[in-house]
Formats: sequence, structure tokens, C-alpha cells
Amino acid sequence: MMLRMAQMYVPSRAIAEEVVQDAWLGVIRGVARFEGRSSLKTWIFRILTNSAKTRGVRESRMIPFSSAWNPRDEPYEPAVPPERFRSTSDPYSRHWAQPYPRNWDEVPEQRLLSEETRQLVLDAVDKLPASQKEVITLR
Repeated sequence: MMLRMAQMYVPSRAIAEEVVQDAWLGVIRGVARFEGRSSLKTWIFRILTNSAKTRGVRESRMIPFSSAWNPRDEPYEPAVPPERFRSTSDPYSRHWAQPYPRNWDEVPEQRLLSEETRQLVLDAVDKLPASQKEVITLR
């Protein structure tokens, strides 16, 4: 009954299940404050309804990550070239071929060119598609 009630306010069953769990936690935490002015069932459902409404409003403001990329904006291309990963015949397929980048500080010439390299990286980031540029910029 609680799950059906929660589903009226939130977009999915999974979220409704979380709301019911949160409501039960609220009941456990607040049972000492229950005054008995209504039935226990009414009190529990009021906690559930408040939790579901709050969560429903919060969920309505969020968009799924999968909908952030619009194929009409730009054609799909992998963010990392497939050749950077181990082959499918490798026991560790889908892992990086080289686990980490080399440390540039180990090479003295690289240290001298670090500012130039930094500028080249910034220029390359500027040339990326908008969605990839945003991810790197935020990171």
C-alpha cells in the first residue's frame, strides 16, 4: 500500500521503493514524538506522503545523464580511441593498454616545454565537441 502511494508522486518504482524506506526510517526516528492525535496508520502515511512529495519535486528537476547527449547536436564518436584499450582476446580486455600516462617531470626537455604543452592541451580541449569539452572543463 505504501509503495503504491509513493508511486503517485515519483517517476519510477525504484525511487518509490527508496521513498518507502526513507518513510520507515522517519517513522523509527520519530515514533517517540507520535502524540496519538490520529491513528498510527494515518501518521505513517503522512510521513510517506511528505517524503514522496519532496522526492518527486527533486526528481522533476533532474534529467537523466543519458538524455544529456543529443545525437542531433553532433554525431556519436567514442571519447577515447578504441586502440587505447587491450584487445578482446586479451584476458584483461576493455582495460587500458597503458595503465597510466608517463610522468612528464621525469624528462627534462618536457619540463622546459610544459607551458607550451599546457597551451596545446587547452587548444585541443577548445576543439572538442561541446559535450566532451564540458566534461573535461568540469573535471
